[in-house]
Amino acid sequence: MDNLEIYNKVKDVPAEAKKKISGGRLNGMTDINPMWRIKKMTEVFGVAGVGWCSEITHTQIDEGSSGEKMISVFVNVYVKQGNEWSKPVPGVGGAMLIAKESAGLRLDDEAYKKAYTDALSVAFKAFGVGASVYFEKDPDGKYETEVSAPPIKRAYDNSEVKEKPKTENKPSSPQKAVEDYIKANKAVLNWSSYVAPLLKNKYEKNLPAELADDEAKELLEILKNKVKEENL
Repeated sequence: MDNLEIYNKVKDVPAEAKKKISGGRLNGMTDINPMWRIKKMTEVFGVAGVGWCSEITHTQIDEGSSGEKMISVFVNVYVKQGNEWSKPVPGVGGAMLIAKESAGLRLDDEAYKKAYTDALSVAFKAFGVGASVYFEKDPDGKYETEVSAPPIKRAYDNSEVKEKPKTENKPSSPQKAVEDYIKANKAVLNWSSYVAPLLKNKYEKNLPAELADDEAKELLEILKNKVKEENL
């Protein structure tokens, strides 16, 4: 069997299984539907538990500040080729178990499920599942990507440089105020360990485009309290 045979079968992700991430450090990147990953593993290796399987090796809870906790799940994935099972392919995933919100600490009863799903996606990457999204340009040129960078347009103007028209200073929107505050306090408001999980758990949304004004105002107060506590 060609070394890339399985990889090439599972690398391409259909449009209906992809969702653009809007906001934060992952802004513009692509999220993949977890059920699509399961479908591809089943297509290539067979029914779960028969052609491929996973096991949770252990879980880990890490405590953050102000009573917050994060759950990590470690898994091994196995696939069957002929009559032989593979060696374990590891994966680790995480999610916020207890997050601090304006009303206090909130326990997410789906945190273990989220962390487990995340861990599977990490293990599946080793087989090439979704590679065309994660690895947008293959340096050896063996496959073309769905995403290509737009051409850079340059305009040359030999005319006199014109002064830019002055614009009035408009008040910042609640959304912009949140983004500016996160940037100004990035040493405390770590995106991956605090801000992104908080947004997902509280609003099921991402910055910058999806928060309503009242949600943005509430989030700003939460972030200010976080910074105040960290600086004590």
